[in-house]
Amino acid sequence: MSDLLREIDEDIRIERLRRLGRRYGPAAAGVAALLALAIGGWYLWQNHLEERRAEDADRYAAAMAALESGNTGLGISDLADLTREAESGYALLAKLSEAAALTASGDPAAAITLYDAIADDDAVPPHFRAVADLHASYLLLDQGAAAVIRDRTAWLLEDPSGAWYALARELNAHLAYREADTETAKSEFRALADDASVPRGVRTRAHRMLLLWPNPED
Repeated sequence: MSDLLREIDEDIRIERLRRLGRRYGPAAAGVAALLALAIGGWYLWQNHLEERRAEDADRYAAAMAALESGNTGLGISDLADLTREAESGYALLAKLSEAAALTASGDPAAAITLYDAIADDDAVPPHFRAVADLHASYLLLDQGAAAVIRDRTAWLLEDPSGAWYALARELNAHLAYREADTETAKSEFRALADDASVPRGVRTRAHRMLLLWPNPED
């Protein structure tokens, strides 16, 4: 009897599975097909991104080669195209390079416009926004309004341990020197020159600035 009951129970389970297969089989197959399509589409999209990144890299390298060979107009034009057409990473790199090329070519106003666009873009990582703010501030140092420059760099001075703190402080020391605020300029350059935690380049430049005064210790 027990064997018969087990056989009956097994038959019932098999029949249930058949019914479930008939009822839900098409839906399950559809889900499986959609899943396969999704996975396949994901791989295709990844391949597309890799191809696009490789293309962007080649275009960026060509633009930089044009600049290095002295073909400034072509290099700047190609970089400008990349800022509009490339993936976000290369677009940002191209915009920074374009701003640097414009500066070197004697068009600081256009460079500042690009730096402003980077610094004001919340989608850009803070590291690159800081770079843009510092570059624009140094370009404004010769003729820009002191208040504007200080406003641009104020957020970089909030954290003394920040990566850009020393450079922002150096810029403000130069600004004090420009405004003939000798005491502030000397004090800031002295502090930078004596601070072992400050990058060597900043310390070296601070020492050089202190040579402008006969008695920098006073």
